[in-house]
Amino acid sequence: MSANWKPVPGFEGRYEVSDEGQVASVPFKQRCVLRNGKEAFRMTKRRVLAQQLINSGYYIVHLHLNNKRTAATVHRLVAKVFAPGYFGGADVNHKDAVKTNNRAENLEWVTRTANHIHAVYHGLNTFAVPVADPETGEIYPSIMEAARKLNLGEKMVRNHFIRL
Repeated sequence: MSANWKPVPGFEGRYEVSDEGQVASVPFKQRCVLRNGKEAFRMTKRRVLAQQLINSGYYIVHLHLNNKRTAATVHRLVAKVFAPGYFGGADVNHKDAVKTNNRAENLEWVTRTANHIHAVYHGLNTFAVPVADPETGEIYPSIMEAARKLNLGEKMVRNHFIRL
């Protein structure tokens, strides 16, 4: 299956993004000065950009336009082009909870709250404290989720549930 390539919003004519999570530069005429001082132009080649893994666990690429360098996360670039349902202030969620899997079918637009809940259920939120109900033994991924599901206050869950 070949990749589907589309222009990166804001960088049309310079960069394209694929549904497989890759970013490439588009060939363009580049101005250069020869040794004899004359101006010349050459066509650049199409290149897939190198991706850097940053501390948060996401891949970024550096995009250049008008002598400015912009760092952009790959998952947001792919989602902007291929994932439907964008709305203002939305987060990109990785459905399989693997931050480096930037394929279009793995990405979706969600609210910040939904993204946090997804992170808690998949163990990505290291601050979430799993708790167990002392009466039923049912385990919840966090204090907040236990309070929400049982319609209790967070303080009640903190004081009476067993921390795992």
